[in-house]
Amino acid sequence: MKIPSVLILIITTGLVNLCLSEVSHAQLPNEAGGVSVALNEGSSKALAKYFDEMVEISLNNNKKDFSKSQAEMVLRDFFKTYPATGFETVQEGRTSENLLYIIGIYCAKDDKFRVLIRGKIDDEGHLMVYRMDFIKE
Repeated sequence: MKIPSVLILIITTGLVNLCLSEVSHAQLPNEAGGVSVALNEGSSKALAKYFDEMVEISLNNNKKDFSKSQAEMVLRDFFKTYPATGFETVQEGRTSENLLYIIGIYCAKDDKFRVLIRGKIDDEGHLMVYRMDFIKE
C-alpha cells in the first residue's frame, strides 16, 4: 500500500511542531513563572529578584539602562502610576540554549501594555532578566 506524499508531509510537520513546542516550554526555568506572578501582582521587589546586574527598560520606546536597584525603583514608580489588575502570558520560549523570552499583556486600571521580557540563563540555571519593554496599547 502506497501512502500519499501529502499525508506523510502533514504527519511529519505535525510531529516536528509538537517536538519543538515541547522542547521550548519544557526547558524554561521555573523562574519564568515567578516573573509572570510578579507582574500580575505589580511587585517591583519580587520582579527585581530575577534582574541581571544591568537591565534595559523601555517604557513606550523610551529606553534606558539601569542597575538592578535602579530598575526596581523605575518599575516601582511604573506600578504606582499603572497599578496592576493582571498579567497574562501570551507566549514564552527560547531563542537559543541560554536565552529566553516572555511576551504578555500587563493590565492596569485603564491601560494595557504589551510586555516583552528577555532573559538569559546563568551558569547555575537561574533566569536573569536583562531587558523589559512595555508598549502601551
